[in-house]
Amino acid sequence: MRHPRKLVLLGCLAALIVMTILSAVVGWAAPNLVSGLIAV
Repeated sequence: MRHPRKLVLLGCLAALIVMTILSAVVGWAAPNLVSGLIAV
C-alpha cells in the first residue's frame, strides 16, 4: 500500500462528512428555492 491506512481512513471520513453536509444543505435549500420560483 502506497498510503498509510490512517490517512486513507481520514480521507474517506472527511469526504463522507462533506457529502453529508452538502446533501443536507441542498435538501434544505432546494424546496425553498423551487417554491419561491413557482410562487412568483
